[in-house]
Amino acid sequence: MTGKGPAQSLATLILAAHGSNGAPGSASVQAARLERRHLFRSVRAACLNGEPSLEDVLNAADGSVIIVPYLMSDGYTARSVLPRAIENSTFDLSRAGLAMPVGTSSLLPEIAAVQASALAAAKNWDLARTTIVVAAHGTPKNPRSGDTARELAAKLIERFPDCPASVGFLDDVPSIKEALEADARPKIVLGLFADEGPHGRRDVMRWIESADVEAVYGGALGALPEMADAILDVASRVRPISREMPKE
Repeated sequence: MTGKGPAQSLATLILAAHGSNGAPGSASVQAARLERRHLFRSVRAACLNGEPSLEDVLNAADGSVIIVPYLMSDGYTARSVLPRAIENSTFDLSRAGLAMPVGTSSLLPEIAAVQASALAAAKNWDLARTTIVVAAHGTPKNPRSGDTARELAAKLIERFPDCPASVGFLDDVPSIKEALEADARPKIVLGLFADEGPHGRRDVMRWIESADVEAVYGGALGALPEMADAILDVASRVRPISREMPKE
């Protein structure tokens, strides 16, 4: 189950989110956007913490399925929590393929760059006189959890050589507050979160409001309409899965 084209139209696309307030959150909105494109048999959202559960959505699917982790990093949830949920399901996994997390899409740097430019323009800031901060969750449970944020920051520096870009984490180092106060330049903050949930909005805003620097926050990148194309990007490359999936 690889590549694009007719094979996709026969599959059910499942966006597997972590879960925000017990629901799939932005994954449901993105599923509705893609459903209207009629590229798949159907498009459904599920969550690992809440309802509808991944198990229930899998068991309701006809034919083959493509699971896209609606996660912004290839870290702990993607490599430990999701494989465990798939392994514990009763679904016939010979009918399933698994994509990489949507946050690893090659389209993400361009989506983030457009968002950064729009935020600077809205504030009448010269982007070259600001610093971009990629705000992410991070976790000591898996050092890979911060890699996506660091890679995105590096891509933004390539796109905007005169605009420094750094990372800040909610649950790792450096913290968002440290990243915000690293220099006196105004900050463009991009949220590497799948959803405008407690982490993607409230927690980031709490650090922004407490920092001694002028900053503007664009919200969770995962909530942007453009992320629908990132979903299609990762869904075009899937691998077979089994109950012996490697976990970290």
